Amino acid sequence: MSRHAAGDHGPGSHDGAIRADLSLIGQKHLETAIVISTLALLVAAASFAVALLNYLRDRSKLQASSTIMWENQAGPSPTPAMFIRITNLGRRPVMILNLVKHAGKEKWWRTLQTPQLDGELTQERLQEFQSKLLAHRVAVKLAEGQTLELVFRPTDEDCAEFIFTHGAEALQAEELYVEDVSGKTYAVAGSQKGLATLLRAWGSMG
Repeated sequence: MSRHAAGDHGPGSHDGAIRADLSLIGQKHLETAIVISTLALLVAAASFAVALLNYLRDRSKLQASSTIMWENQAGPSPTPAMFIRITNLGRRPVMILNLVKHAGKEKWWRTLQTPQLDGELTQERLQEFQSKLLAHRVAVKLAEGQTLELVFRPTDEDCAEFIFTHGAEALQAEELYVEDVSGKTYAVAGSQKGLATLLRAWGSMG
C-alpha cells in the first residue's frame, strides 16, 4: 500500500482544484454577462423612453381654454368678457381653421380668420373673396409655444354668432371646440361656463 507524505496531493485532488477554479471563472463570466445584459436592457429602455418622448413632443398638440374676465367698459357695472386662448404645445406647427359651436345635436362654425377686402365689393372682388376662403388662406398657423387669443364681449357683434338660427327654434351655443385643417377638434376647456356667463350678460342688456 502506497502512502503520501503530508501536504502531498494525488491526481484526484489536483483535478478537483482545477474544476473549482474553472467553476469560479465560469461564475465570474456569468455574472459579468448578466451585468452587461442588464446594462444593455437599461440603455435600450432609456433610448426607447427618449424616442417615445420625442415622438409625443413632435406631434402637434393644442390646448384651448376659456376664461371670464370682468371689465368696466360698458358702464359703472363690470361686464364679462370671454377670453379663449389656443396654444400649440407640440413641436410641429399646427394649422387651426374653425371655432366650432355645439348646442345639443346642432353644430355650426366660423373660420378663425377672415380675409379682408378693401374697396368696392364688385362681382370680381366677391369671387376673389370667395377664393380666399379656402382653408389654406384663412387657417391660422401656430408654431411651437405660440398662442392665439380671442375675446368676446356681450355685444350683438360678438354674441350673435353663438345663436343657431337655422332650425325650428333658436339655440344658444353650449360648448366650443377648435378645429384644425385636418378636421380634428379640440374641446375648449371652461367654454360651457364662459358661454353661459357671456350670453346671460348679453341678454340682460337687450
